[in-house]
Amino acid sequence: MAFPQTQYYQGSQVIFSNPYVTLAADNIIAINVDIKGNEGDAMLSASAELSGEVHYNGTTGELQIMRPQLDDFTVHDSNQIEEEKIAEWVAQLKGQSAPVILLLDFKQLDLSFIGNRVPSRMWVEKGQLVVEY
Repeated sequence: MAFPQTQYYQGSQVIFSNPYVTLAADNIIAINVDIKGNEGDAMLSASAELSGEVHYNGTTGELQIMRPQLDDFTVHDSNQIEEEKIAEWVAQLKGQSAPVILLLDFKQLDLSFIGNRVPSRMWVEKGQLVVEY
């Protein structure tokens, strides 16, 4: 619901889209995303897998991935970007925390069937998202 997302890194625009979310045990979530990046005339198309801890903020109604880390990165297409530079960039990112990823903003949803209430708590348990009102 919160995609595509656009981020800016050191003069480059990066767009994350087409998320595929996998719920794991112990409040961990993995997300596969398509990535399109550009800086001037240089362009990159890739896919990545990130994982991190699920965090739900009951005050704002936002479901987020905290401290997401890059687990896998595959380049599909690029122009004017040297493959060595991409490999070096990916190696630097692996194991580093990325900015928080917003997955879902409950205040932006039409939840009239439940009185437009936002959940009070949310977590991942045994591969399932548990929602408490």
